[in-house]
Amino acid sequence: MKTRTTLFLAFLLITIFFGGLALLRGPDWMLLLIGLIHGVLAVGGILRGGVKNLIRISVYIALLDFVFGIIWTIGMPSASSITLSLLAGLILAVLLDEEVRDELER
Repeated sequence: MKTRTTLFLAFLLITIFFGGLALLRGPDWMLLLIGLIHGVLAVGGILRGGVKNLIRISVYIALLDFVFGIIWTIGMPSASSITLSLLAGLILAVLLDEEVRDELER
């Protein structure tokens, strides 16, 4: 699989993850907003490519996801917290590679 497709699918999975959490907790608008932000980054920054600022924001969002996923795992270990931590860690590891960022910015 190409890097762009893999990152797009990973961000799309996180979008679905937060959307599902929002629906399970009732209409939780904050979780829907977080899911929407991930969806915008998936389509605008990763799929379309060439937008440096969105790719930089994607790195910071993945870092925030990873940190909050780890905190959530420490505070209340569950399958969803571990899933978020692992998926965000994977995205962060891929996005921190210079070759990947160069490919995405083309």
